[in-house]
Amino acid sequence: MVVRVEVYPVLLEGDAPLAPPKAVVQSYALKLSVDERGGPRRIRSAVLGRRADSQMLPLQNERDLAENRVLVRRLIAGIDGFPAGARPFTDDPLVRSYDLLAQPRIKDHATGHATGRVKDVLGGELDALLRMRILKLPLPPA
Repeated sequence: MVVRVEVYPVLLEGDAPLAPPKAVVQSYALKLSVDERGGPRRIRSAVLGRRADSQMLPLQNERDLAENRVLVRRLIAGIDGFPAGARPFTDDPLVRSYDLLAQPRIKDHATGHATGRVKDVLGGELDALLRMRILKLPLPPA
């Protein structure tokens, strides 16, 4: 399996820019319960946004519909506002390796950060790896 992940510095609070309302293509209030490690998680809404390059950005979580409409507009504004042609600080297409054999380990090759907490990362806890990557990205001009 190959996964492509893009990381952008996005402001989520305060005076963070918003994409235009038309960026929200569809939105639904939901009442779902999803089984996850640690117990069921409630999904209250799902929103689908369209980026300037026409790629779709789906978002679903425990936030209410109004919160997610604003959140997807902030995410799209941050992504679309990233400098055109900006490249990650490495041209190496190998971003992260997952060694699941004798001594399980995950290493982010761009930052050098490694962890042996493979089950946690595979369970969705990517925060430490993504935080290291975000700290290395150049911020767009204010």
